[in-house]
Amino acid sequence: MHTTNLRDGPQLGRIKALDGGGLVHGFSTLELGSVGLKHAADPERARANRRRFAEELGLDPDTLTVAGAVHGADVARIAVPQETVDGVDAPVPGRPGIALFAT
Repeated sequence: MHTTNLRDGPQLGRIKALDGGGLVHGFSTLELGSVGLKHAADPERARANRRRFAEELGLDPDTLTVAGAVHGADVARIAVPQETVDGVDAPVPGRPGIALFAT
């Protein structure tokens, strides 16, 4: 994994082998700040960091759907963007235009 500044914002982790081919991906870094809501001391700050993360990747933050990892085997097909999908490890977009984010 390497880090890169996609715009003028914080560095994001990237996997070179996944670059190209239309896959948009990235890993948040400490520089970006906390993006988890479940144990967030400041949920609004975590939401702002999530929006910033999506924007850094060139994604519309309003299409972001977040799945909190539970280390299970459940999958959820996401038909419309939603702030959080609980209890699944594998969100799958049900249509183009949904940005998936796992914490």
